[in-house]
Amino acid sequence: MMLVPGPVELHPRVLKAMSEQVISHRSERFSALLSEITEGLNWAVDGGEGSRVALLTGSGTLAVESMIYSIINPGDKVLSLEFGEFGRRMRESLEIRGAVVHTIKAAPGKTPTLDEIERTAEDFKPKYIATVHVETGTGAIVKNLEGISKIAESIGSHVLLDAVSSFGGEELRMEKWGIYAFASCSQKGLGAPPGLSFVILSRDAVKRTCETEKKPSYLDLCKSMKFLERRETPFTPAVNLMYGLAEALKLLREEGKERRWERIRRASDLLYRKAESLGYTPLPPKESRAHTIVALYPPRGLDAAKVIEELRKRGIYVAAGMGELKGKILRIGIMGYVEDHHIEKLVGELESIGRGAP
Repeated sequence: MMLVPGPVELHPRVLKAMSEQVISHRSERFSALLSEITEGLNWAVDGGEGSRVALLTGSGTLAVESMIYSIINPGDKVLSLEFGEFGRRMRESLEIRGAVVHTIKAAPGKTPTLDEIERTAEDFKPKYIATVHVETGTGAIVKNLEGISKIAESIGSHVLLDAVSSFGGEELRMEKWGIYAFASCSQKGLGAPPGLSFVILSRDAVKRTCETEKKPSYLDLCKSMKFLERRETPFTPAVNLMYGLAEALKLLREEGKERRWERIRRASDLLYRKAESLGYTPLPPKESRAHTIVALYPPRGLDAAKVIEELRKRGIYVAAGMGELKGKILRIGIMGYVEDHHIEKLVGELESIGRGAP
């Protein structure tokens, strides 16, 4: 049973879909497949009129860097919110692009407050505010994205979002919340195979991608937008992974996105509650706790690495901490098709490990 924060175990229908024969990426059948996927991704976050989806062959990091290089010019001022490993990586990508970056940091498990963001934004006057939605390394979430967007709007700025660990598992409403652009991938909340990523662009962000300068061809979302107009991709994509993603989106439509978000929330709350009863301590406080990733300190006397190894021996895979949290916490992914019975099985094994039972 794989409960890492991505990739996730795949639904049998997704596995079956990927067994289709390869087709030409310049065929009508491919164009229909691409349209099905881009429309499904847009629907999943209420993208709104004029928003567009660039589908990419690569990891979530590719999507984040494509968003950065296609929207930000060297010299643009960016306010970066950093509260974990992936916020750090996003900030580094911004700096390498040549942006003038001011960073607000928060301790692991916490996120910057709206007051901090507002004060800094009014003083720094950034062109963009860039943040991770769910920090994969800590299980913390920025809960008031709409509030951040309103701050950005008040100073003529825009929000760029890394939604790699939230898309498909956390509530995300692009148009309503005023998100300018965000990046995500296939293998986490959507329950699709790894290897595909995407950037969803608002109407204004679509125009912006063709105004920026000196971007690598593979990261050029303007090029992706031009090919999308004729229902194609600029480069040969991973066609069979696209079959899997299309099927995963069908499953999401059948379940309903709100019901998916609620199922993930319920499973996450159950795990936190049961784990605390066994002596585990949540890393993020309730006010900044995501649902898609649960991060726990083990009870006193139990080593995190030992717990992870014992779970592996019992056929359950969870993740270790990252960066400064390496060796200190467990990270459990509540993504894709995780149900309450998966949580009950995990908790049973954690209880057994705590007793020292084989």
